[in-house]
Amino acid sequence: MRHLDSITIQCAAVALLAPLASAQVVTRFVDPLATDPEIVEVELPLADGVPLEHFVAVNPSNDNGRLFVWLSGSGGAPGQYQALSTTAAEIGYDVVGLVYDSWPAVNLFTTNDTDPTLPERIRRERLFGEDLFDEINVNPANSVVNRLAKIIQHQSTNHPAEPWSRYLTPSGEVNWRRVVVGGHSQGAGHTAYLTKAFELDGALLIAGPGDFVQGLGTAPWVFEPSLTPADRCFAFTHVDDPTAPGFFGNQRILGLDAFGPIESVDGKAAFQIDSHMLASVLPVPPGDAHSAVAVDALLPLDANGVPVYRPAWLSMFTRVAPGPCTPADITSTSACEPGLSDGAVDLSDFSCYLSLWAASDPAADLTTIGACQPGTGGDGVTLSDFACYLGIWSVGCP
Repeated sequence: MRHLDSITIQCAAVALLAPLASAQVVTRFVDPLATDPEIVEVELPLADGVPLEHFVAVNPSNDNGRLFVWLSGSGGAPGQYQALSTTAAEIGYDVVGLVYDSWPAVNLFTTNDTDPTLPERIRRERLFGEDLFDEINVNPANSVVNRLAKIIQHQSTNHPAEPWSRYLTPSGEVNWRRVVVGGHSQGAGHTAYLTKAFELDGALLIAGPGDFVQGLGTAPWVFEPSLTPADRCFAFTHVDDPTAPGFFGNQRILGLDAFGPIESVDGKAAFQIDSHMLASVLPVPPGDAHSAVAVDALLPLDANGVPVYRPAWLSMFTRVAPGPCTPADITSTSACEPGLSDGAVDLSDFSCYLSLWAASDPAADLTTIGACQPGTGGDGVTLSDFACYLGIWSVGCP
């Protein structure tokens, strides 16, 4: 199960946070125009001097097999969210902060409009490039989905030693099963919409999702069923955010309240946080509450200059895509994708390993000269590997 008890969370936190002190995160900015000749520059008036470029972060010494994709708020750029993004990289995610067409803000179009379809039409045009709203112009090449696929392809070509190719399908599309999407404000709304369209490995909703229709309330699309299970979704909101009551309401519609009530993260370590609906009541300057949970320039810092919300981010990152409970845990939602896991050892794991072993797949090479040391490999795929896997699979998760 994805919803872990507190003891499991503590164990996972200790294991996952241990590398942080020595983690060497590599970051780079990439011009979106360099990834696809059809991509054009976008207007981001709130970028505050940071590059209008994709932000990429990797940690060569630590790998959890997932890609974290960050979608900034309206008119902002990923370079304004480097603290949050590099936190993901420190614990093993590969990270892409995406530059995309996010201006004007969705609510500037919808606040005084009674059309219940308008919020969804705006999101579909920006996410997929569908021609649905005359006041914005996003074609398929400049959609979020294409921009993401092209930056992954670009990184795979230019950094072949990094494992970017696993985030693409054989046809060059995004492999959403390996992707955790997060977003702030408008980006949170896009993230929530993507949970409807794809089975993501997880979703983080920071200060969102919004989307309200005058005279109706929450936009109808929020009520649509999601392909991404609610237990893979987390939200973080400041209670002084003017739209916080609406955000909390939408998070409940998405099913996040099934995992506990709204929980304050203030003063807590990552392993002490249990809920999927997180909040802060920490005083921040007036007008900053909407962005203080994620934007670098507005983050409250502790006495050592560390963002006070780092434990909340760590809690979400470690729980949304938990590492394997044992080396026998090799499947994600019953899919045979070695390197992913679902926090449980069951028949799907055994079936997956059996198919890998029968095909002499290198992922089935667990032993070194017959010794059962899962993950070491080096002597080819033999009967000793099968015996080793059977032994660790029979024990299950602790």
